[in-house]
Formats: sequence, C-alpha cells, structure tokens
Amino acid sequence: MFNGRYGADKLGFLLTGASIILTVVAALLRTENAVMRIILLAISTALVLFACFRVFSRDIRRRKRELRALYIAESKIMSLFGRHEDIPDDDTEETEPAHEEPPVSQVHDEFRHFKCPKCKKSLKVPAGKGYIKVVCPSCSYKFMRHT
Repeated sequence: MFNGRYGADKLGFLLTGASIILTVVAALLRTENAVMRIILLAISTALVLFACFRVFSRDIRRRKRELRALYIAESKIMSLFGRHEDIPDDDTEETEPAHEEPPVSQVHDEFRHFKCPKCKKSLKVPAGKGYIKVVCPSCSYKFMRHT
C-alpha cells in the first residue's frame, strides 16, 4: 500500500498536532462565536487533509523540500533564542551537486584529503568508499564527496 509513497514525517506530525490544538480551541469557544468555531474547524480539517496528502504522496522530492524548509525555519527560530541545531541532510544534496569533483583533493593509499567548504579545515576520509557524506569536526558542515 505504501510502496513508492512518502509516508509520515515530522511536518506531518506537526500539522496533525496543530489540527488537534485548533479543534480543542474550537470546542472551548462559546456558542456566540459560531463563525470563529467554523473557521477554526475548517482550518483544522484542511491541516489534517494536507497531512494525509503528504503521507500518500508519490512526489518524494517535493515532500523532502517541504520538510527541509521546516528544518530551516526551525533552525532560524532556535537561533533567535541562542540555540543552534544542525539541519538534517536528505539524500539529495541541493546546495552542492554530487557529480561535481572537489577542487582541492589529494589521493593517498588509504585516505583522501579534502578541505571543508565552510571553514577550510583539512579533512581526512577513507579512500575507495564511493560517494560519502563528510562531516567537518570543527564546524559540523555536511557535504557529499567521492572518495
């Protein structure tokens, strides 16, 4: 049933949680606010339908972009409060194409050396592993390289 479908993720859970909160708020409103109650329930229903649409969607690339946008927004909000969180990488690196060969690298017997694109620190990674995700130990920047 879920073959080729995106499935549930953090954004889906966030949408469902927001829908539940809106439904509870609508239930707590007095009868004089019938129009507001209907508006809140309509928004709540739209959020649940969008969350279900995301779960059953076959457009995985677009769903990953939506989730990445959530992580970026969450990171910006957290940085306002002085907390820094890394943005998880997905399989498709949009900032830097995977087919591009690194500008500065040296091949040795067991290791390859790269420079971090962000902080320019020299990194040593195992050779012959294909495309791997490299994480800089000093600035925690993540990027894909061929070894």
